[in-house]
Parts: sequence; structure tokens; C-alpha cells
Amino acid sequence: MNNKEYSIFDILNMALQRWWIVACCLIIGGSAMYIFSYYLSKPVYQSVGTLYISNVNKTTSQRPSDEISLNEIVTSQELLKSSIEVLNTGKFFTRVKEVSKLPYSPARLKGMVTMAARNETEILEITVKSPSPKVSYILLETVISLAKEEIEWVVEGGSIKALDHAKFSNEYLPRNIGRNSLLGVAVGALAGIGLIFILELIDTRIKSSNDLSENYEYYILGEIPSIE
Repeated sequence: MNNKEYSIFDILNMALQRWWIVACCLIIGGSAMYIFSYYLSKPVYQSVGTLYISNVNKTTSQRPSDEISLNEIVTSQELLKSSIEVLNTGKFFTRVKEVSKLPYSPARLKGMVTMAARNETEILEITVKSPSPKVSYILLETVISLAKEEIEWVVEGGSIKALDHAKFSNEYLPRNIGRNSLLGVAVGALAGIGLIFILELIDTRIKSSNDLSENYEYYILGEIPSIE
């Protein structure tokens, strides 16, 4: 293996000289991702629901809306963050499994669910993605139905209301076949360039007088030309 230092231009020149390797890897990478995305990847079904979480309880809710201070809004947003942590516990998803009777472990069910504040408001958006529309529907409805009691059991005060419930749909999410294929093309091209570079590193053959002058401290006295 030689110790020569290579610049990005040297690597690109190697790739141009062996462009067919890059082309083959490019085609293989793009084709592999297309086949995987179109034939092998399983469809994913999504269901979305929302909860409104506020620290304004029944007592304070009787006040005129203009009396609700900025501090209460900030407190509600902090309550929302705490609620997300409460709902993301293993204890909660163990109960979700018991109620929903879905054939998945609590950890697997938790992995299907994502929770986040919608546009930094007091609305908690719950998204469920699973390989079955029925599972997505049941899991989301179970989470929404149990969330109020679970949050109020841990965090005192405030109010939780369900805004959007789960909707059953047989339409699955787009599989992004084109984007995945382009990603495979890019990865294949990089893999081809990397393969060419490795082949160059392990190639110890002397191909020209430049190889002698660059790798050995010898003077070249003369060179026999190639005569056909």
C-alpha cells in the first residue's frame, strides 16, 4: 500500500478514469432502492389526533378572557411539556396495551407514537404510524381516551380536552419511491468512488516514471519509450 497523499482532484480523476465502476455502482444502488421501496417496503398507515391542555381550571375559566395572563399561557405550555413526558412512560403504554389488547409490546406501541406541541401552542398533536390502519386507529383512540386520566393523576390542576379523534382510513403514506431511488443513486456513486480509491491504494504496480519519482528517492537517468 502506498503512502501518497491524494487531493479531491486526484480522487475525481481516478473516478473519471474508471467511470464504468461508478456507473455500475450508481445503477445498482438506484435499482436496489427502487426495488426495496416498490416491492419490499411495507405500507405505513397514519392516524392523527389532538388534545388541548391548559392550566386554566374550572375556577379560573369563569374569568373574562382578557384576565387570562401571559403567565398562565406560559404555564400551560410547560404543563403540555410535562404531559408529553407523562404519556411517554413505560407505565402508560403498559396500560395502553392492556386496554387496546393489541398484539405488540408496550415498547413497540410507544415506538409507533409521537407527541409534540402543534406550532408552539397548547395543543398536543399525537401521531400514530403502524403497518395496519386498524392498529393506528385503535392505538390512537386508546391513547386519547387514557391521556386525560393519566395526566390528571400526575399533574394537578388544569384541563385536558380531546379536539380531534382518530379517523379510520385505508390510505397509506406515500412511499417516496423517487426520492429513495435518487438516494440509492447517490449512495451508489459514492460507493463506486470509494471502491476506486481503495483499489488505487492497494495497487503497488509501477505504471510510469512519475510513480518512481514520487515513491522512491532515486534519480531517473532515462526512459525507454514504448514502441509499437
